[in-house]
Amino acid sequence: MRFRLWCTVGLGLAIFLAGCGGKGVDKKLVTDSEADAYIARHTSRIASTTAELAQNAERLANDELQIKIATEELAKITFEPIGLKRDDFFRRSELEYTVHNGSKYDISSLGFDAWLFVDDEERSGRKCRFSGYYQYHNGLPQGKTLKNMSTSSGFDCRTWDTLEVKNAKKLFFRIDLDPQSVKDFAEKTIMPTLSIPTRSSYEQSIKRSEEAIAKAMAAKASLVME
Repeated sequence: MRFRLWCTVGLGLAIFLAGCGGKGVDKKLVTDSEADAYIARHTSRIASTTAELAQNAERLANDELQIKIATEELAKITFEPIGLKRDDFFRRSELEYTVHNGSKYDISSLGFDAWLFVDDEERSGRKCRFSGYYQYHNGLPQGKTLKNMSTSSGFDCRTWDTLEVKNAKKLFFRIDLDPQSVKDFAEKTIMPTLSIPTRSSYEQSIKRSEEAIAKAMAAKASLVME
């Protein structure tokens, strides 16, 4: 039996490619069995992807363990904000801070995000990106503390140089390390790189097929018998 199926944007049925989406074409005659075949292909794809995910379980678990270990170690790098000081040459603020490396890694450089809070506010949109380059201080080896470090707020951090900030009764800061930015003495990124395919890749593939099946099922349900 043949039905009329309105073209569905994003459905992805191969049988639509010849007619759907073209200028002047807004419907395509398809058979119910063709839609079933499309659903079967994606069902098979889900099964094979799930099996491959299971086969790579050990590799994925090891990758994720290495990421967890590195993340926990890098969390031992701590910051103590001191305050703002003025860079008269560039006419912008600098953040003065102390950094302590409690991790097992020897650090040459890192990046972090900082939020500036004025007076008693609980939330702040004054977020700036900073970089700490410690090569001129012989690095930041494990266990070392560098005091009174300063880094510029950059030209894209104008919210740190407003009159509101300059006239504030008090300022306080929040600093979050970017783990992906931390480099060791060999100038290599410390955070491990996940091998490919990642768990996320498998999961996204399965999700796409599940969504395709759901759309195909919805299209089947909307078939209008001629």
